[in-house]
Amino acid sequence: MSTSPHYKVIGGHFEIDDDLIKGPPRGDISAWGGHGQYELFATGRCALASILLAYSLKFGRNAKILIPEYSCLTTTLQAIRFANCSYDFYAGSTQGMKAHELVAKADSQVSHILLVNYFGLFRNDGVAAMIKHVRPDIKVILDCVSDLYFSIDQTVLPLGVDYIFTSHRKFLPVPDGAILRKADCALEVRCAELENTISSRILAAGRSKALAHHASDSNAMNERDRYGLMLYQSAIADLAKASPGMSPSRKSNEILIRLDAQAIRKKRRENYEFLASELSDIEGITFLKSKLEASNVPLCIPVLVEGDRRDQLRKFLQSHEVFCPVHWAIPVEVRSMITADTNALYDNQLSLVIDQRYGPRQLVKMVECIHSFMKYL
Repeated sequence: MSTSPHYKVIGGHFEIDDDLIKGPPRGDISAWGGHGQYELFATGRCALASILLAYSLKFGRNAKILIPEYSCLTTTLQAIRFANCSYDFYAGSTQGMKAHELVAKADSQVSHILLVNYFGLFRNDGVAAMIKHVRPDIKVILDCVSDLYFSIDQTVLPLGVDYIFTSHRKFLPVPDGAILRKADCALEVRCAELENTISSRILAAGRSKALAHHASDSNAMNERDRYGLMLYQSAIADLAKASPGMSPSRKSNEILIRLDAQAIRKKRRENYEFLASELSDIEGITFLKSKLEASNVPLCIPVLVEGDRRDQLRKFLQSHEVFCPVHWAIPVEVRSMITADTNALYDNQLSLVIDQRYGPRQLVKMVECIHSFMKYL
């Protein structure tokens, strides 16, 4: 997969170029995880909310779900509240999830447990079968929003898992889209196929950012980039409030079936290994995982920045037009409900960008910026 020499800004939302929908399709939705019984939704949040709503409608009572302390709680809690469910936390993170602790935490009212695969690197589906052995009544949901390729590679759902949902926008240059897969015995969940009126703004934001990279002067580039970012942030805020029944846009599917899943897999792995090698001797940063396993397709390189310097490093990188996200922002109202260790993970984690848009030139710039920051501490 080629990378553009024009990329000055590193990170942020994906550029979406009209070239993405040119040419014949490479395949169908199965290349992106559409195996077995599945439904398409606008977002992973829509998929999760729809699972919980389907349970309430079927059994005439609201669901109760156990969720890990470390996850994208903003969107997870939005889905839970939309479905009018109750919830409780368990101490799950990149360090693993223990089945016996989960089962012990699950009182008789718990109907669902949410497991999370993290960053395309840490997988927790293995505890599902043990949960089911003790509590066959509990529905196990596997969140693969940050581990898209797990769902792609698993043509059959892991033992004990009732549902898997993904999100394409985190890995790919599409305005929206998520796949919800279900086990044969799981309750059927249907998308209401409400019209998606938001994705056109995300698409326009991606086009504006793509044009910015080819602008003839820096003023034009910055203006288009700012406009794209403003449009994107506004659209994402509205998408977060959208009905769970919203389906993905037609444009997303047109792009999706033309993308090369294997080339993207290869590029992400190469970028991860390159950046990890270049930063292997740096002090003040701890890799959550320094070596890839054969099955890993990373979302990013998640690191912990020591000495409460995460936000300082992030601002320094931004000043050099390198935009690294954090996973995740934690809602203020739940801080007191989770452990100190998990709070520290939220406060010190930074995600280094390694996606398929970039090559050695951009990665070297990131390495140089990080070394410069650490050198003058």
